[in-house]
Amino acid sequence: MLFKSIGKNFLISVIPKLIRYAKAFYMLIAEFFIMAVIGVDVGGHAIKAGIVTKKGTVLDKEVVLTEPEKGRETVVNNIINVIKDLLRIDKNISSIGIGVPGVVTRKGYISYTPNIPLANFDLGKAIRKKIRKKIIFGNDADNFALAKYHFGAGKSYETIVCLTLGTGIGSGIILKGKLFSKDGAPELGHMTIKYDGAKAKCCGNDGCIESYIGRKRFSRSPLEVYKKALAGNKQALKKFENYGKLLGVAISNFVNIFNPDAVILGGQMSNAYNLFRKTMEEEIKKRTIFKTRVVKSKMREAGMIGAAVLAF
Repeated sequence: MLFKSIGKNFLISVIPKLIRYAKAFYMLIAEFFIMAVIGVDVGGHAIKAGIVTKKGTVLDKEVVLTEPEKGRETVVNNIINVIKDLLRIDKNISSIGIGVPGVVTRKGYISYTPNIPLANFDLGKAIRKKIRKKIIFGNDADNFALAKYHFGAGKSYETIVCLTLGTGIGSGIILKGKLFSKDGAPELGHMTIKYDGAKAKCCGNDGCIESYIGRKRFSRSPLEVYKKALAGNKQALKKFENYGKLLGVAISNFVNIFNPDAVILGGQMSNAYNLFRKTMEEEIKKRTIFKTRVVKSKMREAGMIGAAVLAF
């Protein structure tokens, strides 16, 4: 009985240690062998996908149009085809991370997404029918924040608010070194800044941020307005000045809530940063309790790189 008792106690004390060592060994092997994954960033205008290393280096990439106007089937096929193109380059890739705008589960069920016909749809199931790989999903703006925190302008900070300014307004937050996310929240782009304001086409809310500074707010192509502004057109310049004011109001709310070390801007509209920076900063200075800095992202393909972070 004594020996049985000693043997039992020995196993109880040793087995947890063996499990820990086994996990550590597995992680070491994974670190050595899993060199690259595929990251996919699905946007309202384009799908960007790339082969990405653990250090955030993009080895190869593909860009195709999303084509939301052609319907769900076309969008899904475009995503699948761009992944297949990259798998032809590296057949050894075992994991894929995919970012989409809106509310999405890790397995890929999308309950809400603006600007793309994928709402109430199991995108993960549709892709896995064609691609037999490990696939993990996340919100596109959360992925942007992960990329900035690990590899970009946010790596020196503990708390950052990241905004993607494009077809819509995406938001991702790193709070004290951890991604702040729960069931698709936060969706800062849908906070109300004018209770009786314009109705947003994406969500139907009156006066939400996206209804004022989303890409669709421009009556013409934002690129066309941008070119006119650079040429000195007063109306075009005024549009970006107003854009900066409204963005500044929105950022002020985020700063007063989260007190971030930095606010990082990305997305296509951030390319016009110098045209709206002044009015944006004036509004932030007037309205915030806490001091912060606003930084324009210099990292290309941050959404793609952040999606890859999910897959490692």
